[in-house]
This record gives sequence, C-alpha cells and structure tokens, in this order.
Amino acid sequence: MEEIIPTPTMGEILETEFLKPYGLTAEATATAIHVPVSRIRDILDGRRHVTAEMSIRLGRLFGVSDGYFLTLQNDIDMRALRQSLATELEGIRPVARR
Repeated sequence: MEEIIPTPTMGEILETEFLKPYGLTAEATATAIHVPVSRIRDILDGRRHVTAEMSIRLGRLFGVSDGYFLTLQNDIDMRALRQSLATELEGIRPVARR
C-alpha cells in the first residue's frame, strides 16, 4: 500500500515559509497588504482559502508571481480531493478517441 504523506495546509505554508522567515505577524501582514487581519488569521487557521485577490496581494508582498499562492492553494485542494475520491476515481476509465 502506498504511504500517503499528509498535505500541509495553506496556513501552515504561509506561516512557516513566509511569515516566520520574514518576521511578520498576521497583523503586520494584513496592514502591509491592506486587508482586515481576520482574513489572514482565517487563512492561517484553515477557515478561509486563498482567493485570486489574496494571491496577488501576498505575491506582491513576498516578491513572487501574482498566481503563486493561488496555484499553491489549488494544488492543496486537488491533492485533498484526489485522496478523498480515490476509491471512486479507480472506477473511472478513460474513453478512447474515435
């Protein structure tokens, strides 16, 4: 059986790979990107996903592409869905092109 490595949450990645290394708090991040602190806290706590707007704002702050955080969020979501649908997906067979 294949070992499944737990997928980190967007909040874990944002905190460990960005906020902590840059010495930022949720409050300082929110102030820097002009959003309510509750948005950052909700992402950190897993209550909110990164939107296109948030990805652009965070990308500007951390010097990465506009889509960096949105792509990361989508990857996390896709991995979780593949895991939760694994049994069902095994029964889906590709069709041949005519």
